[in-house]
Amino acid sequence: MDNISSHKHFILNGFNELGALRPVLFIPFSIMFIVSLSANSLLIYIIISERSLHSPMCILIAGIACVDLSFPVIFVPNMLLSFLFDWRGISLIGCLVQMFFIHFFGAFQSTFLAWMALDRYFAICTPLYYHERMALQKFLSCFNPIIYGIRTKEIRQHILKTLSRCCFVRTMPHS
Repeated sequence: MDNISSHKHFILNGFNELGALRPVLFIPFSIMFIVSLSANSLLIYIIISERSLHSPMCILIAGIACVDLSFPVIFVPNMLLSFLFDWRGISLIGCLVQMFFIHFFGAFQSTFLAWMALDRYFAICTPLYYHERMALQKFLSCFNPIIYGIRTKEIRQHILKTLSRCCFVRTMPHS
């Protein structure tokens, strides 16, 4: 039995009760977007340019800043245009792309937080061996599983499971 869906466009009903005041939301959300981008970019620049900040924890903080820089770039521009021009729809492809990148970067963020916890564990529980266990070469080898895409299989399965539940609904309330 084939799953054939003819839905190519979804309608998002977020902030529906505001009516004509929806364009006013453009101002605070665009300010938060610009502050988020500039703060995370500044943090990444400082960590890269300052040689004394090349410790494992600072590299992890820069990684989380990269993830936090990527999150708003994925969905905020579409949301800002929706507020400004009263666009309430999103295409199926646009929805799938946003879902993929939100789950992809969410997996990165949780992985960075787990690595931060491991870094603090080694620093507190085995302080004499911390520099040996968290040497930059050994530390960077932890990134190999993510680079080779072990997590992408889990993400694809989650997206397909989510889509199978909501493929036949065209209007999605977000309030």
